Amino acid sequence: MSASAAGPRGVRGVTLVEMMVAMAVFSIAAGGIFALLSTQAQSSRLTDNFFQVQQNARYVLERIVEEARWADYIRVTGSSVEIHVPAGNAVSASDYCVTYAQSGATVTRAAGPPAGAAPAASEVGADITAFGPTWNGGELALTITATAGAQTRTFTTTVFPRNTLQATNPCSW
Repeated sequence: MSASAAGPRGVRGVTLVEMMVAMAVFSIAAGGIFALLSTQAQSSRLTDNFFQVQQNARYVLERIVEEARWADYIRVTGSSVEIHVPAGNAVSASDYCVTYAQSGATVTRAAGPPAGAAPAASEVGADITAFGPTWNGGELALTITATAGAQTRTFTTTVFPRNTLQATNPCSW
């Protein structure tokens, strides 16, 4: 008769070699899953940053474009643009002046009546690394570069005012 493969008491088990092989296979699988999850998290952060950058820049551009379309006076000075919007426009029933300017990493907007003290500026867009308005005799070209995390994007647009432009600035602040 031959000896039983079950051992002296009839209990079967795994050998040390089998246990080491199983642990090695498990470690490789766990490492692969961890690497996949880590890559997915990084990709998700980059996508979120991209959408944040895009949203900030588009919001600023939309605000400026809406008012510049109704403008009857536009003046660009460095990284700021001053716009006079006449009465009877789609934005407001009365005329007003508005200035967009870069201040650090934000674009600010100050708006108020044409005469009087300059109104306080409020933030319109954050994470703006460059704001470049350019007046080309009849069209306002806008360039905005926004950065969030590792994502940097540049957006440009051109605005053609609907109204005949005045030669003198109606804004006194």
